[in-house]
Parts: sequence; C-alpha cells; structure tokens
Amino acid sequence: MAKNVFHLERLELVRKKFPHTPAIYFISPTKNSIKKLIEDFKDTEDPQYAFVHLFFSTKVSDNLMKEMSEYEGLVDRIKTFVELNVDLNLYEDNIYHLDQNDSLSLFNMNLNDTATNNYLNKIGLQIFTV
Repeated sequence: MAKNVFHLERLELVRKKFPHTPAIYFISPTKNSIKKLIEDFKDTEDPQYAFVHLFFSTKVSDNLMKEMSEYEGLVDRIKTFVELNVDLNLYEDNIYHLDQNDSLSLFNMNLNDTATNNYLNKIGLQIFTV
C-alpha cells in the first residue's frame, strides 16, 4: 500500500473497477488477452482503470497492434508500452525451455507453408530472447 500497489488479479476473472487508479498489465500478446484489455477500456466514460502501463511478454503482432489502435478508449489511456521478450521458461541460470512440445514435427513440415513459417518465426523470437 505504501507504493500504491493494491492487489494482483488475473485478466480472465471478473474484476472490480478502479476508475481513478492506474493499472499495470503484464500479459502475453494473444488474441484473448488483447480482447480482455480492450474490454477494460472500451467504455470511455467508465473504464476499468484510470490509465494503463502495458508490459508484454514478447513482440505484439501487427494484427494485434492494429486491433488495439482501433479503440480510442484504450489508446488514450496507455502511459507505457513495453515488449519485454521473455517468452521462455527459465529452470536454472543456464537452463531454459521454449515450451514448443511439437517441434519435432518440423522435420516433416513443408518449409514454404505459411503455418510452418509462423511457427519458425515464433521459435526464432523465443531464441532471440535468450
């Protein structure tokens, strides 16, 4: 309370409104999390929070950026926007996991396929964060 941190809440839950209090969001840039973020600020007269500091675990795609930019109620309340690039699981100082359990399927994939390229780009971004 001394540093004005009241509590932590999961994005998926129904949360009490604090329209005069700033919020810090640490979220993964997924369609669902962006949808929840937009819902919190869609009502310009009665937002979930006064303004928002956004921290994403990895790069936000162009499609999700475009989707967020279409909502003035959100855009006007963003005070901080950071892509942290921490999209990995750290087990020890020098042991990490990218949580790509189906990566062996790459050996049978068509490298000219869009889905394959998207998958390889995701892995590349994760490796870049290390």
